[in-house]
Amino acid sequence: MRENQAMREDWERQEDLIDLSKAEVAALLHQAFPGIAIESIAAAKGGKANTNIKVVLAPPFGPVLLRLFVRDPAAGPKEVAILQRLAGQVPVPKVHGFAPDNAVTGHPYAVLGWVEGRRMDLALSAARSQLERRQMAAAVGEVLARIGSLTFPEAGFLSEDLTVSQSIATGAAGFRSFVAETAGRPRVAQRLDPALRKDLLHFVEDAAAVLDGPPEPARLTHCDYDPSNILLEREDAGWRVAAVLDWEFAVAATPLLDLGHMLRAPQGQDPLFVTALGQGFRAGGGILPERWVAAAKLLDLLAWLDFLDRPGERPRLFADAQGVIRTTIDTWPALLAQTDPSSQR
Repeated sequence: MRENQAMREDWERQEDLIDLSKAEVAALLHQAFPGIAIESIAAAKGGKANTNIKVVLAPPFGPVLLRLFVRDPAAGPKEVAILQRLAGQVPVPKVHGFAPDNAVTGHPYAVLGWVEGRRMDLALSAARSQLERRQMAAAVGEVLARIGSLTFPEAGFLSEDLTVSQSIATGAAGFRSFVAETAGRPRVAQRLDPALRKDLLHFVEDAAAVLDGPPEPARLTHCDYDPSNILLEREDAGWRVAAVLDWEFAVAATPLLDLGHMLRAPQGQDPLFVTALGQGFRAGGGILPERWVAAAKLLDLLAWLDFLDRPGERPRLFADAQGVIRTTIDTWPALLAQTDPSSQR
């Protein structure tokens, strides 16, 4: 596994980018900005499935983001509902408009406010000191706790009105069941090395015990809380989160899933970054178990198994997924030994 670089940038796209003309973009923006001239359009960087286009409107409006939901059309109204719910509580883009389909491509699309900022993965790479890296970690931890302040009656997948449409079993039993079910899916069984699959199923039987604890409410969980989906802004007092982007995978679950995502390589290999992340989360009102690092890393295996079930051939992604699974198993004793004396439960 490529431990010391951001793997995500090297992954294959799941869906091709949709190429639109300026006239077609103008047609899609007409409802939100009728009659406004467009100065320029360009594909926005980042993302592997949907099409995001930066559109610069004539003054006084400036840039906006045209986001077409290509991978999963049903995710469009859910993402927009989340952005509207979180406005004023969590830094997210403003929603200027949404349509469930369109005459140009047929996809649902949203027109969002353009947020200036630096992608967290790039900011981390360019950080001039450990202090800056710790500031970034604390900032995203604090915002994650605020995201989790939105709670639900049960864990599960969210519908477009942000009610739970399908419940999810949680805790150790739910984790074991999901791993066993996912590892048995045809695409996963074909792509996952047989010896690794055997080791994984044996591993989770005991390791899952770290997920049991006092009952916690289901909380809004981003499920793609990756540095590439977070924009940062540097101020005199340090770094702050300018916006959290791309909410299409959000569910009602546990913030430990998002912490696990943030603990991926390379930033998750820095103990000072990990400590600051936990401190920021607690400063935002979040509660962490004593072995939160191990629990978060374990839960992140769910995402890597899901990657192995994606359609199409994406060999670099699939190789990285197997590498992370193997590394988590092999380093589990060290992960379990990381206890947090500041734990609140």
